Amino acid sequence: MKQTFQVTGMTCSACSAHVEKAVAKVEGVNGVNVNLLANNMQVNYDESAVTPDAIIRAVVDSGYGASLPGKRLAPEAKTDVMGEELKGMKHRLIWSFVFLLPLFYISMGHMMGAPLPGFLLGMENAMSFAFVQFLLTLPIMYLNDKYYKVGFKTLFRGAPNMDSLIAVGSIAAVIYGVFAIFQIGWGLGHGDMALVARYHMDLYFESAGMILTLITLGKFLETRSKGKTSEAITRLMDLAPKTASVLRDGAEVEVPVEEVQVGDRVVVDLLGTVLASGNPELITLPVESNLISTVRYSQHGGDLDYGYPHTVRVVLDLKEGVSYQRNISVTAGSGGVRLTASGEPAPELPEEPDQPGFTPTIPLDPDMTPAENAKRYFDKYGKLKRTFEALSTLTEDVRAEIRHLESIATALDIALLEEDLVQIREELAASGYIHRRGGGKREKVTSKPFHYVSSDGFHMYVGKNNYQNDELTFKFASGNDWWFHAKGMPGSHVVVKCQGEDNLPDRTFEEAAKLAAYYSKGRGQEKVEIDYIQKKHVKKPNGAKPGFVVYYTNFSMMMDDDISGLEQV
Repeated sequence: MKQTFQVTGMTCSACSAHVEKAVAKVEGVNGVNVNLLANNMQVNYDESAVTPDAIIRAVVDSGYGASLPGKRLAPEAKTDVMGEELKGMKHRLIWSFVFLLPLFYISMGHMMGAPLPGFLLGMENAMSFAFVQFLLTLPIMYLNDKYYKVGFKTLFRGAPNMDSLIAVGSIAAVIYGVFAIFQIGWGLGHGDMALVARYHMDLYFESAGMILTLITLGKFLETRSKGKTSEAITRLMDLAPKTASVLRDGAEVEVPVEEVQVGDRVVVDLLGTVLASGNPELITLPVESNLISTVRYSQHGGDLDYGYPHTVRVVLDLKEGVSYQRNISVTAGSGGVRLTASGEPAPELPEEPDQPGFTPTIPLDPDMTPAENAKRYFDKYGKLKRTFEALSTLTEDVRAEIRHLESIATALDIALLEEDLVQIREELAASGYIHRRGGGKREKVTSKPFHYVSSDGFHMYVGKNNYQNDELTFKFASGNDWWFHAKGMPGSHVVVKCQGEDNLPDRTFEEAAKLAAYYSKGRGQEKVEIDYIQKKHVKKPNGAKPGFVVYYTNFSMMMDDDISGLEQV
């Protein structure tokens, strides 16, 4: 049996999750779905094993309230209930601010140069300064005592919620402030002014008041928004029919829609237009789908005249899993008036978005309300969104690791001597891929970047690995030097020293590009695209791996990797 229960006291998703968990533990409960927005839950249970009172008791024992739904309230009555709740919250909010503002002024005003009364100034008045703040905090705590009643109740039952966090945080600040008042009193009584000075400005009463007031403000805005949403959903639900006409024992009776079941014969009123005269009382149709049994006319008055609208009553045989498409057509034929009606299942639509005529279909659970169906899909959307975001971050991390390992592989191809491998081993160890040799001590680095001289006499330097690339670009090169790198692939950073010149000859640009192509993953290709830019435009993101940089507004050229004509120093 499925039964809906009203639940009170829920303020967050943790509350609804705890209610759902508590009810699910009851023996005989087969399923439970809690709707925080509607403040209710739908329970599927075995009537022979558990009673509604046992389910209500489980909710109450978990720290919340529950009851069976009573007589359905009119929309106006529901609005009045929500209005009363908002009125009470508004009253608490206004008076909380009435006491919070002077509390905040006294505790923080002097820090902004605001004047304070004389009896609150100086060490000799420290007790007055602290006690006034305490007195202003008490009304705020009293006005918002709901957080303490609900928060500590759920905390002691082992199911803390947001109210528990608010209660513990604010009461901790107040308890510490009371402790500080006793310390100030002790210091004044024993002449220990150092103790007074220590606790004079260390009270935190304003923190407790601020927590309670701002949380109440947030809950007021949330409740108001929730009320508007619930009101809109209620009005939408009220558009649905409350009763249905059903044929039972040969008679047409009107029953609540909740009592309509599969196998019932439902009478549906449709409006058609008669296109010829005639006056049939009852027409039995041969319907292939066997969904419509009979069709009845009922006149608006007089004979069935041409072009006059008439109400047509269709009897539907309800079948499980069938979506009804109700159409009516009244036409003229040689035998007089002919009535055709259809109640076939909805036509099949293309399943792929790129197919013509595709219409997305969203299946709804008929045992759930519109609000519950919407919440179910919203929760599913939220879960998929969080999964997508987590996977996107993980995918980007994996891609960064792949780029890093590819750059190390390129550095291994470039390495010529054993000493060239030292920094590569160090980078692998620092990244956690291998263990350092010699008990974790760093190896001595003797490898240096490649050094070439262009045909025009400009010095060009090529990093052999990621560490040397970073050192060349960000420590060795100056802002006006030119920087080269193979586009979109691992490779060495190539730096050309300008040697005081504003620009470089075209031949030097080409030779530096050849070096960038040769010392990259693109070596051996006919042409490699090379980016080049002044070093001052190259940046290293925070936390980036060795050798990884970003740059914008660069130039590009296509170049081969023939460096046979270049002189290496």
